[in-house]
Amino acid sequence: RNEYLDTVMEKPYYVRNHNIFTSGNMLSYPAGGSTNIYMENEDGRAYYSFEIIDKIYDNYVEHGFIPIIELDFMPLDLVPDSKDLSSDWAMGRDVGHESYEQNKWKLPPKDYKKWQQLIEIFANHLYGRYGEQVQNWYFEVWNEPNLTNYWLGSV
Repeated sequence: RNEYLDTVMEKPYYVRNHNIFTSGNMLSYPAGGSTNIYMENEDGRAYYSFEIIDKIYDNYVEHGFIPIIELDFMPLDLVPDSKDLSSDWAMGRDVGHESYEQNKWKLPPKDYKKWQQLIEIFANHLYGRYGEQVQNWYFEVWNEPNLTNYWLGSV
C-alpha cells in the first residue's frame, strides 16, 4: 500500500468508474473503460469474462477504496440489432465496433432476461470474490438515465 495515500485520503474514499459493461478495445470513448464482461457465442449463448473487472476492483480494494458500482453501459452483444443511430459525440473514434460506438451502448437490452442474468452473475461474482465487504458498496443502476447522452430508453 502507498503510505502517502493512507495519510492524505479521506476515509472512506469512494471510487466510481463508467463503462463497466461496455464492449471495446479500451482505446477510445465509449470503450475507454470497457471490460468486455459479456459476450455471446454463435448460438447466442452468453459467456462472461471478469479478467478486466477483477483487476479494476482488486486495485480499488487493495488501496482501501470503496467501489460505487455503476451498472452500465449495454454490452455490444446485448444491443438491439435493428436500431440505426447516428452519433452525436462518438463519431470518428474507432473502438472496433462502428455502429456500437454510434450510441448503441445507450440502448436498453434486446433481451431483458439476459440483462438480468448479467446483473445476477456479476453481483454473485463480486460477492464471491470480495465477500461481506460488498454489502457496504453502493450500486447505481445506469448513469444519468434522464439524459439522452447516456440512455436512449425510457425511465
